Amino acid sequence: MSNQTPYNVVLLFGGPGCGKGTQGKALSGLPNVKHLAMGDIFRALDPSSDIGREFLSYSNKGLLVPDELTVRVWKWHVTDLVNTGDVDPHTHILLLDGIPRTTAQVEQMACVINVLKIIHLVVKDEAVLIERLKGRALKSNRPDDAHEDVIKERLNVYRRTTEPVLNAYHPGLIAEINGDQNPFAVLRDIADVLAVTLQARVQATATTRFGSRQPPRRQTVRPLPQAIAPPASPMKRSVSFPGANGPSASGDKQHRDMVTARVTGRTHSSRVSTL
Repeated sequence: MSNQTPYNVVLLFGGPGCGKGTQGKALSGLPNVKHLAMGDIFRALDPSSDIGREFLSYSNKGLLVPDELTVRVWKWHVTDLVNTGDVDPHTHILLLDGIPRTTAQVEQMACVINVLKIIHLVVKDEAVLIERLKGRALKSNRPDDAHEDVIKERLNVYRRTTEPVLNAYHPGLIAEINGDQNPFAVLRDIADVLAVTLQARVQATATTRFGSRQPPRRQTVRPLPQAIAPPASPMKRSVSFPGANGPSASGDKQHRDMVTARVTGRTHSSRVSTL
């Protein structure tokens, strides 16, 4: 990937239980958008493999996976998606959930990703996050969310190590969203932010391709002119009874007189006189 264009990404930020996964899955239904949750990538690892056991040794204690291992697994996973055709680096936008989570990861991924926007989901009430995570543990069979002491340690780790990551990016990239509202309202607020971001990206792409010139407009296909009816042929006159469409009133009268004369035996040129 070092010789290729970096992946265009939107970062989903927020503490455990803030709703990143819910919103990421909803947004991934859009065309050319792929949600990549680092937690899901790790949990998909074979738990009996060396790397799977290494992951569990950290997650079961509420600790973050080491930076080098995290970035390496992420690169491997995305490369596999590209090779299978599930991701096109030139057209897809990746929604990253759970990576980068440290300033070291920011540095290691700087040449791999192009950050378009950072969505920071904020839930200020810690009790809300704890209850959400407990409920998720029951529904999703997630042992790392089952115990409250583990949950609190995860929240503490997030505050110590992950929040400073926001300081590594320009403040203009960060959009804070209230995560303590119903999921539809959160999705609406995120969509409003991304609509502006993606429109700006389209315009920037057009400027890069065409410079100061305007991009070519779509050619307008003009409708064909309506067919003009050809003039009536002199050989195709309608047949009508005399007098209906005759050339003149006088001609009609002469014709009627001739017909009458044939019937009665009289003509205009001769008369039969009786003596």
